[in-house]
Amino acid sequence: RGTFGVVPPTLLLDDCIPNPCLNNGTCTDEINDFSCECAADFTGPTCDIDLTPCTPNPCLVNEICIDFENGIFECINIATTLLIHY
Repeated sequence: RGTFGVVPPTLLLDDCIPNPCLNNGTCTDEINDFSCECAADFTGPTCDIDLTPCTPNPCLVNEICIDFENGIFECINIATTLLIHY
């Protein structure tokens, strides 16, 4: 007869090995799962979304970086874009 409700120690796996959290995120092992505490400027289940993708500027010379939410950015060529100030 077996004992119910007791998990053998060999079946308890550490879901943080290897660390699934990116960008210096801290992993917390849970029951058959994990959670990540992300470093500043990162978010997402595994800290894979950079909240400041324009730092440092990833654009080419004569381009400016426009930072949208969730790590999305766009490079705009300032030589060919007409900027209107109101």
